[in-house]
Amino acid sequence: MKTVSVYGDSLLKGVSLVGNRYTVCAQRAADFARDHGLLLLNRSYFGATVEKGLQRLSRDIADRAPLGEYTVLEFGGNDCDFDWAAVAADPTGEHECKVPPARFRALLQAAVEQVRSAGGKPLLTTLPPIDPEKYLAWICRNGLSRERILLWLGDLNAIYRWQELYANLVRSLSQSLRVPLVDLREAFLSRRRMDGLLCADGIHPTDRGHELILSAFHEFLQTMPG
Repeated sequence: MKTVSVYGDSLLKGVSLVGNRYTVCAQRAADFARDHGLLLLNRSYFGATVEKGLQRLSRDIADRAPLGEYTVLEFGGNDCDFDWAAVAADPTGEHECKVPPARFRALLQAAVEQVRSAGGKPLLTTLPPIDPEKYLAWICRNGLSRERILLWLGDLNAIYRWQELYANLVRSLSQSLRVPLVDLREAFLSRRRMDGLLCADGIHPTDRGHELILSAFHEFLQTMPG
């Protein structure tokens, strides 16, 4: 039985938005692991950035916590996010996301190198796409000004393009470091219609979206030796 550890955010934690509350379904991943003969150590948590994930990974390695044969690294969704209240308050100012692109790539590379140094095999994943219209409506739901945020963005699809940049950084790092990649973004975008795959917040997968994620991991596992 192969042991797989996962370091990521709410995406691989199994979070969905039900009504106005975020809920976690760990059973899907548990069933998937059982069906594929895997022991899953899921160390993902809601709101994690690559910076926080690397800190947790480093601590686990120092404490000799088991990583297993494969370590999945899934980050970017929180890293690329902005303080939208600050943006709405000052739409002509300069604002920086939680983890800027160059730092994101450097920290993700450091995580890959730490896994390898600990004797594990890193595995990267891209981000599913975002629905910019739903996401903007979600962040403005409590009164933030849509018009002021759009003034700063320039156009609505800037949200999509910015989030896509982080997925592209993961792909680039996968290629340069020769790290296997589970391309979740491709799995979503290859669908003719994405209706019903993302929750009302435009970022978290629905049950169907999570099923698609597990399907992408299933397809990847078919290519793994042994």
